[in-house]
Amino acid sequence: MRFHRLCSKILVLFLLEDSTNAFSSPSRKVKPIKSEQPPTVEPFVNDGSFSPMVQFLEMGGFKEGKTTFLGPPIPVDETKFPTDEKSNEMRLMAEKSMTNIGMEERERRISAGNFALVVAAIYAVWASIVDEDDFIGHLTRLGVFIPLAFGSGYRKSGEAGL
Repeated sequence: MRFHRLCSKILVLFLLEDSTNAFSSPSRKVKPIKSEQPPTVEPFVNDGSFSPMVQFLEMGGFKEGKTTFLGPPIPVDETKFPTDEKSNEMRLMAEKSMTNIGMEERERRISAGNFALVVAAIYAVWASIVDEDDFIGHLTRLGVFIPLAFGSGYRKSGEAGL
């Protein structure tokens, strides 16, 4: 019952909030950019529409100092951190290409997408063979949607860098 109340409160917050600023923080201020220097940004404070979700992200393991590996959070290897110069270059490249994940994660997502699409193809063939043309058979064939959706989603995410 508490969970339902919490969900309804979050839903009301989203409905009442201005959706144009849903992914921004009113307290985040960017200083003017000089032509060769990256912007200096004050620390991010999540006080926007999605701020109630922070506690759920933290319960799922998404905390400072973690990165994703096909979704689940893993600790960041600090020895692989780029230099300040390389970081500035990567930031400018991400700004131009509108991406928010690195090449390693993009390659992992494309590989995972390819694997899921192969699983979907094998499942589709298997479901067609075992189908007895009844209602259960139709539901069995409909199950191909799950690996197909994950495969397509991971591939598109990897290709777009989002």
